[in-house]
Amino acid sequence: MKYPYEIFYMNLFKKKKKEQLTEHVVDQKAIKSQVLKLEIHTMPKKFLGVKPKASSKIGGKDATAGPGLGKPKEHSLKKNIIIGGILIVVLGSGMALAAYFFVIRDTGPVSEANNQPSSSTKREATTTAPSPPAAQIPEPKVIKLINPTRLTFTGIKRDSAVLSWRTSPDDRQGFKIYQNSENNRSSADLVNTVSADIKSFTLSGLDCGTRYYYWVEAYSASDLAVSQAEQFTTLECPPPPAPLATTFIDADRDLLTEAEEKIFATDPDKADSDQDGFLDGQEVLNLFDPRFAQGATLVDSNSIRTFISNEFNYRLFIPTSWSEKIVEADKIRFEADNNVFFEVIVEKNLDNFSSARDWYVDQFPSIPESSLTNVQGQNISGIVSPDGLTSYFITPDYIYTLTYNPGLKQELNYLTTYRMMVRSFSLFADPF
Repeated sequence: MKYPYEIFYMNLFKKKKKEQLTEHVVDQKAIKSQVLKLEIHTMPKKFLGVKPKASSKIGGKDATAGPGLGKPKEHSLKKNIIIGGILIVVLGSGMALAAYFFVIRDTGPVSEANNQPSSSTKREATTTAPSPPAAQIPEPKVIKLINPTRLTFTGIKRDSAVLSWRTSPDDRQGFKIYQNSENNRSSADLVNTVSADIKSFTLSGLDCGTRYYYWVEAYSASDLAVSQAEQFTTLECPPPPAPLATTFIDADRDLLTEAEEKIFATDPDKADSDQDGFLDGQEVLNLFDPRFAQGATLVDSNSIRTFISNEFNYRLFIPTSWSEKIVEADKIRFEADNNVFFEVIVEKNLDNFSSARDWYVDQFPSIPESSLTNVQGQNISGIVSPDGLTSYFITPDYIYTLTYNPGLKQELNYLTTYRMMVRSFSLFADPF
């Protein structure tokens, strides 16, 4: 590749050479014309034997070449070309050297190994420009923990409740829940620890009719924030089973008391009024009429009637002489005499218990399960409490409780009648 200055000088030299060649042609023509005009004179013989010296010149021209026969212009052209070439080389070298130093001064030498400025350039940069200050690393922003607020209790039962609270975003790692039976945070027991995104917790294993105090504590690695104490009371415990009264009058020992002999119109002096081989009380328990043999049933007699609840889809037999009273929408009472009554209570099966036994054990954990006995209604099975005065049936929707309350008396004058009512209890799908 030729540089611009080389091209320039080459063109200049070509032009100069052309001019010199033109002048040389003109000189040759002039010499020839002069030769033609010359008068030729012969040299005297005395000079013919003398040879001219090689260095002798005639009129500044080489004598050996003869007049007009030398090549002085060609010699001058070669000389000029040599001098011009030398000048070109010198000028080109000078320009290249100047450009080299100019580039080095502006950019500095570069290391081929890692394309980084050389150590000398680094030292120069260090001395000429001060290094920037070290970057300041900001300290992490710490958000102070916020005390949980608005502790509330929902779904309160005899042994459980749901605790909820509110809080704002902070750097907490989680919550700790504390419980005490008195308003004393220092002696409270740790119930559980939950993650930072949890804002409610189900309290279980509580005692019925008991007041509890709770605190919720937000915590992190370096901070704590405790809520104010909040309290609630679990539902009241169910009344304890009434003591079993064992005194009653049954003169003929047919399992019917004197009061029940009147209800079913049987002979108080005969244990088997219809003489069919079964005690009168046994026939009543199995829903047969004890006055007539050959399978006469109570439902066909005038001693009892059928009570039907279309709201809760159940029915049972009750003595015709007893009155009924709706105490609440889910409670019906059948009154005998002298403040003796029977009740049917219906409540929702909120915890989805599958059997009456499981429900009873959950409600009365202190009563041994072995003290419970099974009972069979018309189309449903249930259990009887240890005192024999309360029976339970359960469905996916409801829990049915049938109780016998002897009032202030210690005599169970209607125990067989109560058992007859329990055995007659049945459920139906469609209202009558």
